[in-house]
Amino acid sequence: MPDGAEGLAMKPSGRRALLVVEPRFAQEHVGVRRVIVDYWERLLARGFEVELAVVHQGVLALVDAEAAARTRIDISRRSSGMTSPAWSTATARAGHAHPTLAPSLAAEQPLDLSTALVGWVRAADFDVSLLSNPWLCDQLMPSERFTHGVVYDLVPNLLAAQAMDFGTPNWPVTGFAHSHHRGYEFFLDHVDTILCISTSTRDDFLRYYEPDEGTAVVVDVPFDLDRFLADYRDVETVDAPGGVAGAARILLVNVLDPRKNIEQVTRALSDLSRTRPLSIEIVGNSRLSPGHAPEDYFERLSENGAAVTWYRGASDELLVALYRSCDVLLFPSLYEGLGLPILEAQSFGLPAISGSGSSLGQINFNPSLFVEPTDAKDVARGVTAFLDKTAPIVSGPELVAANRAFLEAHHTFEASLPD
Repeated sequence: MPDGAEGLAMKPSGRRALLVVEPRFAQEHVGVRRVIVDYWERLLARGFEVELAVVHQGVLALVDAEAAARTRIDISRRSSGMTSPAWSTATARAGHAHPTLAPSLAAEQPLDLSTALVGWVRAADFDVSLLSNPWLCDQLMPSERFTHGVVYDLVPNLLAAQAMDFGTPNWPVTGFAHSHHRGYEFFLDHVDTILCISTSTRDDFLRYYEPDEGTAVVVDVPFDLDRFLADYRDVETVDAPGGVAGAARILLVNVLDPRKNIEQVTRALSDLSRTRPLSIEIVGNSRLSPGHAPEDYFERLSENGAAVTWYRGASDELLVALYRSCDVLLFPSLYEGLGLPILEAQSFGLPAISGSGSSLGQINFNPSLFVEPTDAKDVARGVTAFLDKTAPIVSGPELVAANRAFLEAHHTFEASLPD
């Protein structure tokens, strides 16, 4: 029984859903938070009372309702202010200092839920019980039956098995691969429906794991287009800060990561900036390997005349304003479990340039803009084809409609819920 807990929580009337999360999930990976809030909101929309629990000392410990409510606000919050750049070409050339902390990161941190436990519960007491990720199970996990478990991707497992290489040492992923593996095995033995966030993730999962006849493995894309658009209905476009006159505006999201192909992107855009004006706007924190500074890439991008702006702690509002303002999203990631920035961009009719591997070939509805991500020249070719309009491009309302049709066809979670 958890320290300080008050025993088995009383079961109220009505339909109940249990979300099992990591105690610090609201403080960490943005993609995981967005998946969890999507399932949370979809359960609420179906009339479920949603409660949070964490795995603590071998039991499911219930999170205080007030702490859970605050956490929902924290992970659903839409910032009302634009974020100042953490780095820009103009500021660097003028010799001015850049801010050390983006304003949106200075807000109050979400709760560590391990400090807000009030009792212990059983999954069987709920109509729906969802394990929000597999690495939850790499600890003393209660041997109970759960209705759903979420699979994001098999990247750590593929790296550890040397079935994939991002050009950086793979040793840091070994422990995480083990956590994934133990979680997947737990899912196979204790979960009724395994929700894979894309078709390619499901394919990867079934390549390495064999569920029995009682376990369903389905594709469910955790992205609600109507709610996303409603949240940002009033967000307007934004001008390029310090942009070059007549420059094409290219948006990069979460590119400061070896998996997101920062090296080839830098080579491609550096070469292109020799022959045409570019405004390159970068959103996302750095996940570069030790010894690699973001500024090194920005300087390389700027050296041939491109205007570079980096928003390290960009608000959601700013990101949407950039989706609405830029000409194209460049997202030639080496592997994606889903590729949420592409779906977000296409929600506003913004085309994406990407590879066709993993999930990207399934969610990018501009196959004429597929590139070979490991080849900087081919990445540059794709950008040129877009800018020169030498390839057929789907954009605007037509792209929004294609995005909507795809998402409607890949929402299977609701169909698995009890009436």
